[in-house]
Amino acid sequence: MYENFILDGLKEERKEEYSKGIAGRFLGDKDFIADIKKRFDEEPVLKNKTLQEVIKMVKQVTGLGESELKSRSRGKKEVKARSLFVYLSLLYTDASRIEIARLLCRDPKMVNHLEKQFQEKEWKGLETIRARWG
Repeated sequence: MYENFILDGLKEERKEEYSKGIAGRFLGDKDFIADIKKRFDEEPVLKNKTLQEVIKMVKQVTGLGESELKSRSRGKKEVKARSLFVYLSLLYTDASRIEIARLLCRDPKMVNHLEKQFQEKEWKGLETIRARWG
């Protein structure tokens, strides 16, 4: 029965009732999540941005907009901008990796690769983004 539930779910888009929460790792209301994160010394991150807002922020930081993020270019600047986009999207939006992949016109595996490739130390403007977005 559980196996069927999982297999059926793989064919569907993300269901909102299973995706609510903060930071995507905990399921519960804001107070519960804040309490759990406090125990682990983490500040709660509100997932209240849209992918379009993330695109605008990436453009402010990198100078590259949506068309460059979607381009097939493998240039270092484009790859770094895409990795920043993936990082911020996963951190500040409720978008799934599949939704992010679709926006970038990429395979979801590439989103995982870009996520792993992201290096916080390379982004001097990251603290500014965190201060602005929470």
